[in-house]
Amino acid sequence: MEEVKMTFSPEFLNRLDEIIVFRQLGREDIRAIARGLTERLSARMAGKGIRLVVEDSAVDVLAAKGFDPIYGARPLKRSIQSVLQNAVADQILEGGFEKEDEIVASGREEDICLAVRRNS
Repeated sequence: MEEVKMTFSPEFLNRLDEIIVFRQLGREDIRAIARGLTERLSARMAGKGIRLVVEDSAVDVLAAKGFDPIYGARPLKRSIQSVLQNAVADQILEGGFEKEDEIVASGREEDICLAVRRNS
């Protein structure tokens, strides 16, 4: 806040209702956001009759791929789409999964591996 006061005139600052200071997102912040986004994806998949389980190792891989201290969580969302969503969609289109199946996403080094558990 001191830097803001040194940069802008008091007249300008008096015209502002509120000043919010943002801090950069860290790796743990990105990991928590990745967990939330994957839970939301799992909920959407459940609505289609397919259970998606994203293990912590997969969240770690997605968070690592989507971590960019400059751009915040935007690369994370793209990472989840390109790495996880596209892989699941490709498998569904190829007939690899059926309704009531459980898809398990796990992280292996820098990749996401998908496995299916049949619930017949």
